[in-house]
Amino acid sequence: MERLYPRYPVIIGLLTAILLLSVGIGAIMVLGITPLAGRPPSAFFEALNIDRVVYALKSATLQASLSSLLSLLLAIPISLAISRRAHWRGIRTLTLLFSLAMVLPTTVAAMGLLAVWGRQGLVASACGGICDFSPYGLHGVILAHLMLNVPLAVRAFVPLLDAIPEVAWRLSAHLDMRATARFRHVEWPAIRNAVPGLASLIFLLCFTSFALVLMLGGGPKVTTLEVEIYSAIRFDFDIVQAAGLSLIQFVLAALVVGVAALSGHQLNLASGASRQHRPMRADLSRFDRLADIMMLAGASILIGLPVVMVAIQGLNSGLGKLVMRPQFIDGLVASIIVSTLTALIVSLLSVLMASAKAGLSLPHRFGSMRGATFLRAVMDQGIMLYLVIPSVVLGTAAFIFLRASGDVFGYAFIVVILANSLMALPFAYRLLEPRMTQIYASHDRIAAHLGIAGISRMKVLSLPALAPDIGLIAGLSAALSFGDFGVIALFANADFRTLPWLLYQLSGNYAADEAKALAMILMLLTVVMFATARYLCSTLPRIFSTERAHASA
Repeated sequence: MERLYPRYPVIIGLLTAILLLSVGIGAIMVLGITPLAGRPPSAFFEALNIDRVVYALKSATLQASLSSLLSLLLAIPISLAISRRAHWRGIRTLTLLFSLAMVLPTTVAAMGLLAVWGRQGLVASACGGICDFSPYGLHGVILAHLMLNVPLAVRAFVPLLDAIPEVAWRLSAHLDMRATARFRHVEWPAIRNAVPGLASLIFLLCFTSFALVLMLGGGPKVTTLEVEIYSAIRFDFDIVQAAGLSLIQFVLAALVVGVAALSGHQLNLASGASRQHRPMRADLSRFDRLADIMMLAGASILIGLPVVMVAIQGLNSGLGKLVMRPQFIDGLVASIIVSTLTALIVSLLSVLMASAKAGLSLPHRFGSMRGATFLRAVMDQGIMLYLVIPSVVLGTAAFIFLRASGDVFGYAFIVVILANSLMALPFAYRLLEPRMTQIYASHDRIAAHLGIAGISRMKVLSLPALAPDIGLIAGLSAALSFGDFGVIALFANADFRTLPWLLYQLSGNYAADEAKALAMILMLLTVVMFATARYLCSTLPRIFSTERAHASA
């Protein structure tokens, strides 16, 4: 048994989980202990502006609640329209725009929003100056969150709707169900189990939002705790206050995830693939057709139009000036290196962790072993801990810990890669772990009987089957890291900056044309990083099949 089912993948995965758990707990301990060296515990409360903290909590809770509610209310009818109108022209293009919006850097999303809704944007030009709509403030932040979170929710809902059996639509047509009855009895039961977990995830993402609130909040009127942490470090250099705010942020985020877990609604990001052939629906009426047209048009305006406007406005006279800047070249090189290393680290760690979790879940492996349940919980918590430690909080802990070295910014490169990897790891793990368990369950016994184990087993069976999934998580990790504006906001300096940080600087220095050009470049490069990572991973089956062919020859 031990020969056929080696223990070292499980041991390596467990050690990785324990290391991650230790880093997370260590970060919280640094925030709670280091700033108080030589000071009484009351120093936290003395450093905090309680009124400002309460205001930040109210502001963040309000905008996160509204953003979550509106995201789900919009995503459900849009998902229904996409699922039942997949044969329409333009649906593939709209779906592609949705995928692009999921990996769009938040700084670019803000620029796209300004391009459409700004005082010199598309809507203001179409109104001839009559419309007086400013995207700055609570409504602007919510609008930007809708642009980013509606595609995420749609990505989760559409596969669930596609999984509804064709007989259900035939029965609804036979019973002549109206739209409300069909939704209540057929469509809502298919997606309702995903709503609580998805709502918790979107709320958490909006509650811990940083770049969008910083750029569109309109000053201190709309804020979050992460913006307050950033201000405490970069402007006031008040370490005790930053640590206190970080601890509050961690506790509240942990509370959201804990409530979701206790209620039985885990933040499960894995979803099945959409069905390639969807049946023609005889139960749809003219009213359904009109409603679908309106929802798809609204989705195109909300999500597609800002993306298109970023591309159009980026082609201006500032493009030449931008590419001649030394800061642009430095930021480009730094962003590519950071995103590439992040994708490699996340892919490796997620494969190790998912492999270990699969070994501890299958009964014929170690699932029936005493303590397997506890070990699975250690693995899950070791990774999911970073859902409740936002990047700015992790960066604050690293900033405080590295102050003893005397050169905080000298470690910026390592800290940014570490933070980006840890922030992407929970999503990658949730996407890969169910698929890894499925593959192990189907291939494990035959591999054991054939004596295929270790690296050979991984190369011959696991990696070729997992290539599309690894490509997805590598692409997402590279794209999210390339456009991240979290830890870099704390550690950016003259020697190390990324393109999102440069975009933030240009947009605040009245270099409008260069900022628009950089937003376009950043968006295109994000797509390139995502597509390149997915393509390279998709070639794994061909590489391994070529090696097997040479070996057999």
